[in-house]
Amino acid sequence: MSPGNTVLVEHGITTEDSDFRVHVCVLAERLYVFGSRETIEAVELGSYYEAPAFTGDIKTATGWLVPPFDIDGVQEIELPEKAWPWISETEDCCTSEKGRRATILVKRALELGLVSLPFIVEGTSVAADIEGADLIITARYKIQVKCDWKGGRRDLGGSGNLYIQRSECNPHGRH
Repeated sequence: MSPGNTVLVEHGITTEDSDFRVHVCVLAERLYVFGSRETIEAVELGSYYEAPAFTGDIKTATGWLVPPFDIDGVQEIELPEKAWPWISETEDCCTSEKGRRATILVKRALELGLVSLPFIVEGTSVAADIEGADLIITARYKIQVKCDWKGGRRDLGGSGNLYIQRSECNPHGRH
């Protein structure tokens, strides 16, 4: 089967509509959580190497290699050891399956309160206070999850960088 579209288009951190990114770094066994805006600022201010990514012999993306702690406010999150074998077994799977499992892993980490995101704390009205609500907490975010297999700190087995995607193509039509 011949590949479909192999022309790279701008599609990544500078074009996505996200508030936060979570990179699931499998080799380092860590999640890296960071603001999209702060990442764009880091890329614009820094002089980071732009590296290609390949699926087989097809160049499917370009991205900047950015050390995690060059991004203001980055959180490095260690998950329980039992979380990693489930995603590690996808090493030879397509990127769609890796992404699906990374998203499930991040969803679970959020549900368990392992990821700290900012929220807005509002006082309530007198009527709400009488009903027993002293504070209302709100947060609504768009989060981009990336399976960044080799990403993360070098001393943990990662590459020492996060792969911050700039462009991509989808020759096999997988999502």
